[in-house]
Parts: sequence; C-alpha cells; structure tokens
Amino acid sequence: KRGKEWRLLSFFILWFFITLLPTTLIPLNAKLQENRGYLAGIGFMLFTGVIAGKLRGRIQVILLVVVLFLYSILTIQQNSIWKDDYTLWKDAVKKNPASARVHDNMGLAYIARGEYDLAVSEFKETLRLNQLYYLAHYNAAVVYQLQNNLDKARESYKECLKINPGYFRAYYNLGIVYKKSGEIDKAIRVYEKAISLDPRHAFVYNNLGVALTEKGEIDKAEAVFKKAIVIDPRYFKVYYNLGNLYYRAGNFNLAKENYQTAISIKPDYKEARNMLSKLISGRDR
Repeated sequence: KRGKEWRLLSFFILWFFITLLPTTLIPLNAKLQENRGYLAGIGFMLFTGVIAGKLRGRIQVILLVVVLFLYSILTIQQNSIWKDDYTLWKDAVKKNPASARVHDNMGLAYIARGEYDLAVSEFKETLRLNQLYYLAHYNAAVVYQLQNNLDKARESYKECLKINPGYFRAYYNLGIVYKKSGEIDKAIRVYEKAISLDPRHAFVYNNLGVALTEKGEIDKAEAVFKKAIVIDPRYFKVYYNLGNLYYRAGNFNLAKENYQTAISIKPDYKEARNMLSKLISGRDR
C-alpha cells in the first residue's frame, strides 16, 4: 500500500514538472507567464490532497486551512493586478522591465487613459530595448496624431514603414495625416498603397474617394466609393461622401438618394441630415 502511495505522490510531482517542461525548453519573450502554471498546479493540489489524507485531526485541518489561506491571498493579489489593462501592464513592467513588448503594451494602456506623454515615453523605451519594434513607432505616431502633432506623426509612421514596409495600417493613417496637412497627392498615393496591401477595407476606399473628390477627380472618386459599397453595403459614411460628390457635381437626385441611404443606416447621422435639409431647401443652389 505504501509503495502505491509513493508511486501516486511521485506521479503528481512529475506532473508538476512535466507540464512546465515546454516552458523550460522553449524560450519565451517574458520572464514569467503565470498561465503556464495553471495545469502544473493540478499536480501540486493533488499532491497536497494525498498528504492531507494521510494526516489526522488538527494537523490535517491546519494544513488545508494554510493552503486555502495562501491561495486566497494570492487570488486577491492577482485580482488587483488583473483589474484592468493599466494595472496588468504596470505590474508586468515591474516584473519584466527589459521586455520591449511589455513597455509597448504599457504605452497602449496609457493611451486608453488619455495620458499621452507617458504613452510616448513607454514607446521610446520600447525602441531603446528593440530598435526593430515597428509597432512602437506606429503607436507613437497614433499619439502624435491624437495630439494633432502632424509632423511627428508623419515621421513616426515613416519610421514604422522603414522597418515593416508591408504594414497597411501605417499607410492608411499616414494618408490621414497627409490629408489633414493638405498634401492631397501624397494622401492618394499612400491610400492606394494601403489598398494594394489589403483591399478588404471599405474605410480605406472611402478616404481615398474623399481625397480624389477634393482633387476634382470626380469619375475616379465615384468608382472608388462604389467599390467601398460593394465591400461593405452598410458603411454609412461612404453614402454620405458619395452624396457630397454628386452634390458637388450638380446631380442633386443622386445626392439626395445617397444622403437618405446614409440616414437609413444611421438615423442620427447629423452631417447627412444637414446636407439633405440643405439640398431640399435649395440653399447654396
């Protein structure tokens, strides 16, 4: 009987270490990943259960109370850490300050809190640790864009694309920056590049259509807007912008039709309602 119990205890101990073996053999990009210990913890709990079963009276109760108390304390601590992204990555930075990925995610948590300067500091630390971490350039550019610092945003998007020239999101956002800066031709070029990399997104076609409309390339803009509608027939903004194109071209019936479609999809679409009211009343015509 004793031999059987020892074999059982040995199995639980081996379970603990064997389930952790992949973590030991395969390098991770973090010092600690606590989720790797969940399966291993089953072995520890079963081991504790067998030991407790061999004890009697107060000692058995004390052992179980101590184990439950320790697990309760650890659970409370972890709940405070996992409260939200900010507390999670704040703790991760303390435990793993040399991880570029951890600092990048800390920066994203700061963005969510509106603490943009702290976010940029984290992205700079990410790049200090790993100069090829292109997402840190991208995320810093997003912050600069939110702060309306278009020069820095442009520079950071370009740095991102130097490292990863196939990152479509950076081209898309760079197009927005160029458009806001009045550099319409450059905006058109990078929107077209974004589409060549990933043609599945109606919002990119929509922005390209707006830029083409501003440049006066009405026929080309119309074709681009219609492609956006094929991709996503429920994308209300494209109907609004197509309505603006027709309004600008003097085709008021088609303008009205597209404004109405935009409103049918999004009834509280203020801009479309204003333009429809303007069209019906005949103002500026």
